[in-house]
Amino acid sequence: MRALAISGRVSLADGLAFVAGAVNEILATGEQLGLGEPGVPGALFFEDVFETDAGELVAFVPFGQSTEPGARPEDRALVLGAPVPGRAEWYEVPGGEWAVLVHAGTHDDLDTAYAELGSFVAARAIGVAGAIREDFLVSRLQTADSEAWRTEVAWPVFRTATTA
Repeated sequence: MRALAISGRVSLADGLAFVAGAVNEILATGEQLGLGEPGVPGALFFEDVFETDAGELVAFVPFGQSTEPGARPEDRALVLGAPVPGRAEWYEVPGGEWAVLVHAGTHDDLDTAYAELGSFVAARAIGVAGAIREDFLVSRLQTADSEAWRTEVAWPVFRTATTA
């Protein structure tokens, strides 16, 4: 999935503040470029964030218009690599297989979702190297009521079955 993103080296303690600021900046950039309706914002927390308490973090927002090769000329800003003002850059959000848990409520106790999901993955020995992904399904962008927030936490795992 192609998205506008802002990345940086961030401490774990500053991670959510970084993501909030970056998402706001990305949304403003998308509006400036006329990219249309934004998709669900998310973030990638790379392993070093958890191992050393500081590391690479990528906040991203996909947008609704076509980003495929051969898009209409008026959609040229959506081509991965096209110039973008400010700190945002085009980014290919990695796909893959995920173990997923949806956390309900404030981010103050999001670590419990990580612990539960991490335990699930470890007990089955299905984890693989890669960033943990958060998608902010319902966030401060929709409501100030933090108890209504829904954050999808996705842990990378290896494929355990084939699909038809």
